[in-house]
This record gives sequence, structure tokens and C-alpha cells, in this order.
Amino acid sequence: MADSDICNAALKKIGQMTTISSLASAEKNALVCNQFYASVIAEILVSYPWNCAIAREELAAPDPEPDNNTLFQYQYDLPSDSLRILDINNDRTIEFMIEGSFLYTNVESCIVRYIKQETDDTLWHPLLKEAIVNKLASEIAVILTGKQSLSSAMFQKYMLAINHAKLINAIEEIDTSEDTTQWDNI
Repeated sequence: MADSDICNAALKKIGQMTTISSLASAEKNALVCNQFYASVIAEILVSYPWNCAIAREELAAPDPEPDNNTLFQYQYDLPSDSLRILDINNDRTIEFMIEGSFLYTNVESCIVRYIKQETDDTLWHPLLKEAIVNKLASEIAVILTGKQSLSSAMFQKYMLAINHAKLINAIEEIDTSEDTTQWDNI
């Protein structure tokens, strides 16, 4: 599904019969969709650790003398597609700080697990796609139809879809917490 397909699905949800061929088009519907498309995706991806948007990257050798006055010893350049750092070296207890495009930490060797700006919608779960379509429809509804009630209805559909998508995403994860259960001792 291309970005225009996602936009067309959102347009249809709000009753717009005129579809777009590209976000780069000068058509009104394309201009409005283009205004919100990237920010809606980024907002949804950064809000939750979606399996389809998690990446790992070993960061380049650190700068041993960070250019700030923090308590951290090392400064790394963040991956260019990073939206949010989840952990360092598979350890959620390692402290770090983000400032601008830099990550500061006391770890000399750094593999980050992060949420990336995943733009390949073929990797998105169908429920995540549906949530994105509904959120986009909510954002563009008032501008294109003048109906706040339609925007509110689409936002409610978005909330249902996003919660369902989070549930399925969580089922597909491996629980890496250190909590033990009664079954661990059998």
C-alpha cells in the first residue's frame, strides 16, 4: 500500500470520492493529506514500541569528550531514522540522555534498540495500518468536510483500532521482563 493508498482510504472514510494519485499532487485533497500524513505516522510510531518499527544499531565509536556538561562520559550520534530509544545493549536499566541528535551515556560500547521512522507500510501490521488511516481521516475531516462530528467519529474509530493493534502487537512480543512466576520454579 503506497502513501496515496493510505490517504485514499482516509479520504473514503470521510466521504470524499475524489482520490489522489500522489501526495505531491497540487489537488486540494492531496495538499491536505500531505499536510498531515508524515506527522500522523510519526506520532503513532513513537507512541508505542511497534514490532514492525523496532530496529537495532551499533553506534559508531563514541566521542570521549562530550560537548556538554552532563554526568555522562560518552556522546554518540543517534541513528538518522530514530524516533525513540528503547534501551541500550538490551538493558533497560542503562541510563542515557537524548539532546538533539546525540545520545549521552556512560557505556563505551553501545547497541541501541529504537523505534525507527518506518515508512515502508508493507511492514506495518494491518491493524496498525487501519489505525493510521483512521487517525489521518480524523485529522483531515474538518478541513475537507467542515464536520467536527465526523472528525470526532473517526477519532473514536482510531482509538478502537489503535488499542486492538496494541493488543495484537503485545501478543507477538516475547516477555523479557525479569519477573518470575510460579511456573518458573516447576
